[in-house]
Amino acid sequence: MIITSTIVGLLAPSFIKILNIISQTIDAKKEYALFKLQLESNEKMQSSKLEETKFIADSEVNKEMYKYASKLKTYKWVNGIVMLIRPLITLVSYLLYIYLTYVLVKVLYVKDYLAIYEQYTNTIGFITGFWFGNRSIEKSNN
Repeated sequence: MIITSTIVGLLAPSFIKILNIISQTIDAKKEYALFKLQLESNEKMQSSKLEETKFIADSEVNKEMYKYASKLKTYKWVNGIVMLIRPLITLVSYLLYIYLTYVLVKVLYVKDYLAIYEQYTNTIGFITGFWFGNRSIEKSNN
C-alpha cells in the first residue's frame, strides 16, 4: 500500500503536466483555426472592398458619360432618333428571333435547327445583356 501511494504521488504531477500539454496543444489548434478563419475573412473583405471600389468607379464613369450626352445641344428630332436606337434594335432582333424560330420549326421542318437556333439564341442574349445588363445594377445603386 505504501509503495502504491508512493508511485501515485510520484506520477501525479507528471500526469497533470501531460494533461496540461494536451490542453495547450488543443488550444493552439483552436487558435490556429480561428486565426486562419480571420485571415480568410479579411481577404474576402479586402476583395469585396476592391470590387465595390471598381463598381463605384464604373458607375461614376457612366454618370459622367450620361451627363455629357445630355448636355449636347442638337435638334429635338436628332435626340428622338438617338433615344429610339436601343428599343428599335432590341425589337427588331426579337422579332427576327421569333420569325426565325417559326420558319425553322413550322415551315421548313429543319431537323437540325438547334445549331442555328442556339447561335441566334446566344446572339439575342448578347444583345439583351449589352443593352440592359447594367441597368439593374444602376437601379440597385440609386
